Amino acid sequence: MGTLRASPHRFATLTACSPLERVSGLKSFIGGVKVLSRVIPGHRYASLIAPLFTAIAGRGSHDHFNWSEELFATFQSVQTAISSTKSIYLPPSSGHFVDCNRWCC
Repeated sequence: MGTLRASPHRFATLTACSPLERVSGLKSFIGGVKVLSRVIPGHRYASLIAPLFTAIAGRGSHDHFNWSEELFATFQSVQTAISSTKSIYLPPSSGHFVDCNRWCC
């Protein structure tokens, strides 16, 4: 498996943002974390962001979001995990194509 150094500005938006006021902003944050989690080794981002995801489930994108102490701590722990990342991992090049439709709904 190969590695690349992560460019600090790639993660800066997620690690430097303040707690978001609307559900749509938190959805964007969670989406960004999910995208990065595919290439960041050693962290279990799904379990880290689960409380945030649960808090916005069923809410409209334009709804205001109220931060509890627990959710704010979760938000900060996700940012800390992202900021501590030093490299991203690439899958080995096998030269074979994978049929992703087999795993699709």
